[in-house]
Amino acid sequence: ALRSIGKLSFEQASSYFSYIIMIGVVLVILYAIQIWYRDWFGESKYIYRLLLLPGGRAKIFFAKWTSLALVIISFIGLQWVVIQLSYVIFNWLIKDDYRESSSLGLSMTLKQLYTMSLVDLLIFIVLSLFIVSFLFMLVLLERSYRNAKGMLFIVLEVAFLLLVTIGSMYVIEKLDIFLSQEISAIMMAIFVLYFVYMIWKSLRLLKWKISV
Repeated sequence: ALRSIGKLSFEQASSYFSYIIMIGVVLVILYAIQIWYRDWFGESKYIYRLLLLPGGRAKIFFAKWTSLALVIISFIGLQWVVIQLSYVIFNWLIKDDYRESSSLGLSMTLKQLYTMSLVDLLIFIVLSLFIVSFLFMLVLLERSYRNAKGMLFIVLEVAFLLLVTIGSMYVIEKLDIFLSQEISAIMMAIFVLYFVYMIWKSLRLLKWKISV
């Protein structure tokens, strides 16, 4: 068996973690939508109490936004703890003669996620919060306009995001006058500007369009 198949590595044994990550991503996306709609639906209509609280409505938005940030960070930390414990169990169950290496080897997906670099971790969290903010904006658009008009605005926002992303890449590629560092800086600037736009748009909808 060792000659035909080879020794077992932790990278092979931990490949299923990628599917757990996908499940976690789906759960975060569903929670980002449910955290708003749960206040509208139900017997208590809790959203009306929130909207009537003294102070700015921006507190409601950032309270939900912060809770999603904590969920994402907690999920990453929990996943890393589970990987470390799984590595200990792997070394305990599999004899040295049957293990390919004693080092903590991860699959390609996990290596990209768990680089143990603070910069990479912050980039991953920011990208996750970008998606959360985009979902928040779509939910608030639907709640502000409702029915067909709300769906139309959602389609327009999705189309606008695709247009900005694909259009920017197309223009940069056609011009072919920028260095790689300059291209990265331009895309980062577009990313930051759209991120700010989503937050501003969501706060504006929550303050002026959603009524009690």
